[in-house]
Amino acid sequence: MSKLKVGIVVDEILRAKWLQFDRFYAQEFGEEGIPKEQPYVYDFFNSYKWKDTEETIKEMREPEDTPKDINPLDYQVDEKGEAPADFMLFKKKKKL
Repeated sequence: MSKLKVGIVVDEILRAKWLQFDRFYAQEFGEEGIPKEQPYVYDFFNSYKWKDTEETIKEMREPEDTPKDINPLDYQVDEKGEAPADFMLFKKKKKL
């Protein structure tokens, strides 16, 4: 009995994502921040120039700094992507 093999080509999906991102970036920030030498990049945040932006990074706290008796329901994420336990588990850093 032979095994079924499935092949998926994601080139068009990735290319459409890059084009859509380029369009959004050009509308929001202008054309001068778009990388010219490499039209398709994997890391948008390092390759594109961001003006007047601030990034908030969540870093996991050390295990000894977190409470041990958190209710499992506090780990459930709401519509904004936040969980009630986040302020106890993560510390926020701002990056310009």
